[in-house]
Amino acid sequence: MQRVRKREDDGEWIQEEAKVALEKLWVEPDYVKKRDKAMMNRASETGGCTNTGGSIPHSEHKKRLNDYNKLKEACSSQASTSGESPLEPQDDDSIFMEVTKWVNKKGRVYGLGSKA
Repeated sequence: MQRVRKREDDGEWIQEEAKVALEKLWVEPDYVKKRDKAMMNRASETGGCTNTGGSIPHSEHKKRLNDYNKLKEACSSQASTSGESPLEPQDDDSIFMEVTKWVNKKGRVYGLGSKA
């Protein structure tokens, strides 16, 4: 489709009515604005398309889990020496987010959904 839009391909496989409608769409200011924004996002300094899927290596998971356990233990021992109550669930979440670094550059947490 990009080649047809840039007139590098004549798009003989597209029906004539559809091609006329597409050519009208491709010159509309809203479409041009969206196209330019998407082009800038793909060429961004943060690495273009940032896929949040996939898995991490077992070694990275083990490291994060060890860091989480150490930090949780440090917070628990600090609370017990000062006479405070043990960790609240919210504190546990903040420890997890600190260790895994799941907060993106906008301060949002991936996977938290509407709880964020």
